[in-house]
Amino acid sequence: MEGIVHLSTRHSGVVWYINPVYQGTDGSVYVTAGNGLMHSSDSDAEGVQWSTTLKETVTITENGKAKSASTSVKLSLSTMHPPEQIAVIQMGEGYNWLESAEYAPTEVPSTLVPRKDTQFIVVETRWHDPDGRLSVSRSLYGKDDNSMPTFYCRDDGVCVKQHTELKWSEDR
Repeated sequence: MEGIVHLSTRHSGVVWYINPVYQGTDGSVYVTAGNGLMHSSDSDAEGVQWSTTLKETVTITENGKAKSASTSVKLSLSTMHPPEQIAVIQMGEGYNWLESAEYAPTEVPSTLVPRKDTQFIVVETRWHDPDGRLSVSRSLYGKDDNSMPTFYCRDDGVCVKQHTELKWSEDR
């Protein structure tokens, strides 16, 4: 099993701890010491990643035969610039602009029904870099894509991935 937690580059000076939580056969829950990571104010670069992997193998003997089960969990922390605006641009035949809408990151709709003549969608994520310059990243989604992921960042510095369901016209 693997997971990733995206952290805002603007939320520095926070120490993040990854502490394993276990449940015993009697139902008791306990925590063991884990690893910590400090996101410092001088590391405002996007894409900095730190990972830890926990592995465990349990062997039991039943009817004289040993059986083993292994578990591996990898958790990664990755920095990203917090999105400030999301633009959804519908493009038609010959790369013609058809329609666009701009959203605050928390206002992106959960479902989008593209126009019948839409061939693909461009999603622009806009933010200001640490020097104050406007930056843009773009992603493309076509008729084979059923969802369109975007991010918003919470006040605690965790950036959450959200999915907009794409409901393309059946007239393909």
